[in-house]
Amino acid sequence: MNEAFVKKFKKSEYADSIYYADLFRINNKIWMIMGYGKSEAARIASYNIIEDDISRDSTAVKVKDNILEARYDIGAINTELDDKFLEFHKVDYIAYCLSPEQTSEICIDQKKLWMFL
Repeated sequence: MNEAFVKKFKKSEYADSIYYADLFRINNKIWMIMGYGKSEAARIASYNIIEDDISRDSTAVKVKDNILEARYDIGAINTELDDKFLEFHKVDYIAYCLSPEQTSEICIDQKKLWMFL
């Protein structure tokens, strides 16, 4: 591997708090979305606006002043990237997308729905 390329990267200080989640701006609110079909659901909800697709599959979270914040982070930070890409965003909502099977179960047994509320 090219040594100069490797030297561009440093370990993220948030490497131990990276989740398999997406971060999207939807109706001017930041959503952290996990689960089945998360990326497609978020793209639809954000009207496929590229700028609102903040992070895909690799989202670091931190708490600052009792506020949850998140950013795109794969665990290694390219030191040549614009700081805009490393910016944390206040998370307004967290959502979990159910699989079709999970959705069917809930629809069949509505008592299970109350477990999620």
